[in-house]
Amino acid sequence: MYRRILVPVDGSASADHALEHGIALAKAHAATLKIVFVDGADEISRQIIEVAAAKARNAGLRAESGLLVKLPTEEIGGVILQEAGSWSADLIVIGTHGRRGLAHALLGSVAERVVRAATVPVLVVRRP
Repeated sequence: MYRRILVPVDGSASADHALEHGIALAKAHAATLKIVFVDGADEISRQIIEVAAAKARNAGLRAESGLLVKLPTEEIGGVILQEAGSWSADLIVIGTHGRRGLAHALLGSVAERVVRAATVPVLVVRRP
């Protein structure tokens, strides 16, 4: 059913949990996984993306990875959606921190923005 699964990571426990789900789905559907990190071109970003890609490869998956640069006027969610469209993803698996109340109102949610604007299914995974 799914052939191209996009998983954004950021080094958080939520993103790691979403990656686990993305890997399991990719294995179940013999899908290709693409792991992306938005707005990072430094060594820490590269490490995060490489560790995530290694997890996928160690699970026996075909995995692509990439660092996506965000312009100052862009939102992270928009960059994720743009990549999903460019890569022809048919599923996005994204983690959420599950913020509520004032923290959610002030910080918003990248996952929520992705869900609202996505043209493909989105699996939102909350950290355990």
